[in-house]
Amino acid sequence: MINPEPKLVKRSLDMFAVPLGHNEANEFGVATYGLGQWSYTYRGHQVYGHTGGLPGASSLLYTLPQAGLGLMIAVNDVTFAKEVYDIIAYRLVDELLDENPIIDWEGRFMRDEFGTQKAIGTKPPSDPRPAKEIEGEYNHPGYGTFRLDAINQQRHDGIPAAVVDALAISDFKLNTSSVWLSHWNKPFANYVAISHFDGPFFNWTILGVYNRSDPGLARREVAVVHNAGPAVITDKGMGMFGNWYDAGPTVDQRPLVDDTDLVEEAAEVWFNKID
Repeated sequence: MINPEPKLVKRSLDMFAVPLGHNEANEFGVATYGLGQWSYTYRGHQVYGHTGGLPGASSLLYTLPQAGLGLMIAVNDVTFAKEVYDIIAYRLVDELLDENPIIDWEGRFMRDEFGTQKAIGTKPPSDPRPAKEIEGEYNHPGYGTFRLDAINQQRHDGIPAAVVDALAISDFKLNTSSVWLSHWNKPFANYVAISHFDGPFFNWTILGVYNRSDPGLARREVAVVHNAGPAVITDKGMGMFGNWYDAGPTVDQRPLVDDTDLVEEAAEVWFNKID
């Protein structure tokens, strides 16, 4: 951050607030972020605030100063926390400020999230290359290094059962026995998993594994899937697609490519294979 490249990063650091683009819903104005707060309009009302989260809990603190209104909502969930507290928050704003009509945010979410789901095909994926070709260290100058080992060849003692459970219910179901795993010491994430999908296509999943606070529980650990997306692996490295590591809505989501010679240039983030 001392000498950032590209120059866009430096301009962002010098700005009081960084514009983050338009929300898909027409009720919201252009959002900006600065001084640790989001700022945008909702149905003409200025909104300031931020969300927060810890493993197993999420929160929202919004203020609408011109309307004399403040909201604080706590949710004991992380998977659908944003949807839950947004549904509650904007319903409360509509009712307290006599907005008409009151928007059915829950109905919108259920329709958008589940209304267009399609059945997953049962065709088994083609066999991936030998596990040893995928194993090894992958490096990116900004995201660091992680070492992938096939789950059935882990060099450390065992795999937390919570990781297996979390992968089984993640956005990318494990329809293959070809899975690689690595410890990864990152904020809100200490595991990265790679699972084979079809041909050169794989799925990446970022997880956090945490200890439960209750010592009497038989299963002390719980895993949370923070993000997931597709990847393409070549003999030179791995290209990440699908909003890698939650880059944000203003980062271009690049389409997958099936030509392995073009992956490095086409990927959102490219990890060189160094071992």
